[in-house]
Amino acid sequence: MAQVQTSGGSLQVAISEAFALVKVSGRATFKLAPSLKRFCTTALGSGCKEVIFDMEECSGMDSTFMGILAGIAIRPADANCARHVILINLTPKTHGMLTTLGLGPVVECHEQHEATPELKQRLAAALHLEGLDIGDGDDQNLSLTTMLQAHQLLVDVAPENMAKFKDVLTYLNQEIRKDVIP
Repeated sequence: MAQVQTSGGSLQVAISEAFALVKVSGRATFKLAPSLKRFCTTALGSGCKEVIFDMEECSGMDSTFMGILAGIAIRPADANCARHVILINLTPKTHGMLTTLGLGPVVECHEQHEATPELKQRLAAALHLEGLDIGDGDDQNLSLTTMLQAHQLLVDVAPENMAKFKDVLTYLNQEIRKDVIP
């Protein structure tokens, strides 16, 4: 597997014909979001119908990362291509974070030791696939745009999130405008 590492968190990835695997270690934050989005776009564009996230080593997630998860789940490339996002090995803390932001209806969640034997078997098989290097996501404007899109997706999934993220959305829009219009 190829690994993308930033301070605090890293991603390991693999692609098979039917699904993609993302192993999250450390904190899953906005720093990983652009790379995650690019990887998943590539994987889904190559025919993967599922993205499986192994969250066993994930210590926490920020709202941008969870917004990217929502986007992967709710934005099919076309009407005939349903996507399935599965998160396995969630701690009660990370599972609660997803539930708090309303992602329960759009992603399949399995806490630690709850994954089905079939999921475990698929995960073991994917670990032997050749990894895909997905870059480091250092572009400031790309990061701001990704953060804005991720938070808007959280509002799309659960409109009650607008109250939580109204100020964030306003700030990100202003920062993006500053970069575009000096």
